[in-house]
Amino acid sequence: MKNQMIAAVSLLALSACGGGGGSNFGAADYAAFASDPNLGALTPDATVDALNSSPTYNGYSSLIVGSGLDAVFYYGTLNVSANFSSNTLTGSTGNFTRYYSAIASPSNGQSASGSIALNGTITPLDNTTFDGSIGGTAIGSIDGTTVNGDLTGRFTGLNAEGVSVTIDDSVNDVFGGGLALQ
Repeated sequence: MKNQMIAAVSLLALSACGGGGGSNFGAADYAAFASDPNLGALTPDATVDALNSSPTYNGYSSLIVGSGLDAVFYYGTLNVSANFSSNTLTGSTGNFTRYYSAIASPSNGQSASGSIALNGTITPLDNTTFDGSIGGTAIGSIDGTTVNGDLTGRFTGLNAEGVSVTIDDSVNDVFGGGLALQ
């Protein structure tokens, strides 16, 4: 459910900003991703288990810093590399833009500093299969706020064409995630 919420937030961010930010993907790509039942579905366990490649995924993230009237919303780029041979995942999200705050701010629409490093493990169910899930850490900063949280996620599509990640740092009140495609 959280990943579906992140997908919706990410799509809203993209539609609000026109999908810019230096990546090859735009709002139309993610609208197609969300509506395609083959890409939107979780990757079957047996498929993830059989993968021996090291694909790179590129997309967008959407993060909320703070809560209530103090909440500030950001979007950024998301780059992830999965290594199915070693069961590891690395990546980052950065190039942030502040796009919304409950209290009007001249900073809305402007670039924000920081980047968040993503490091995780593709979780095995036993010695021969994977459930396709990702667990790890998200460490960095966004617009002066430290991020030291949990990273979770899943591969999506019939052949792991996409990855959906969630970043949750309840101590520093940062929550978000993103979608990325091969």
